[in-house]
Amino acid sequence: MKESLKRYRKSFPEKDMYDLSQSIARARTDLKNGDLLCLATSSTFLWSETLGRCMSGKEKLKTLLYPIENHEDVFNEIPESALTKFSGNGMFLPNIGWALLCSTLCALPIEQ
Repeated sequence: MKESLKRYRKSFPEKDMYDLSQSIARARTDLKNGDLLCLATSSTFLWSETLGRCMSGKEKLKTLLYPIENHEDVFNEIPESALTKFSGNGMFLPNIGWALLCSTLCALPIEQ
């Protein structure tokens, strides 16, 4: 993993997040404006330069705005691997917005 992190840092020095689960050829990094990348179920090793380590499953769920603090006891019983896979099933907010916009535009009546 150290070698993979070195390659990511060299190829994408301006980024803060690296998905070390992917090969450098299929690099998944955070967006240029600082937004977090879309989490995939394969995003097991999501490195944060800010944290200086890989993010936990709970931290990934927090990025998707899951109310972890309100249900800490429940989330403590779930294995880390399950939390990571669960967080990978979430959607990146701009993708949801785009889908809603397209469906709304398709539903509007066309005036002739």
